Amino acid sequence: MTRRGDIIAAVATFVLLLPFVNKAFHLDDTVFLRCAAQILEHPLAPYDFEYNWSTEPAPMWKVTQHPPVDCYLLAGLAAVAGFRELPLHFGYA
Repeated sequence: MTRRGDIIAAVATFVLLLPFVNKAFHLDDTVFLRCAAQILEHPLAPYDFEYNWSTEPAPMWKVTQHPPVDCYLLAGLAAVAGFRELPLHFGYA
């Protein structure tokens, strides 16, 4: 694919994601949002808290199997725009 093709693909993806930019948070979004909030308070300890995902609270490092890179991106976006659906989803788009 050429450079022009890359630009066309990026623009098409962005345009197709725009209708979903104001969608409410759902399902496992809360796990990532809580982790991002933790990063804003304690940047070097992203999983140093308990989270109740099923029946009782457990350490976050046991709850999630994801590396915290995505949560750091969310924390950066939230530091600028807050924890609101529109700016966070737009940041990902």
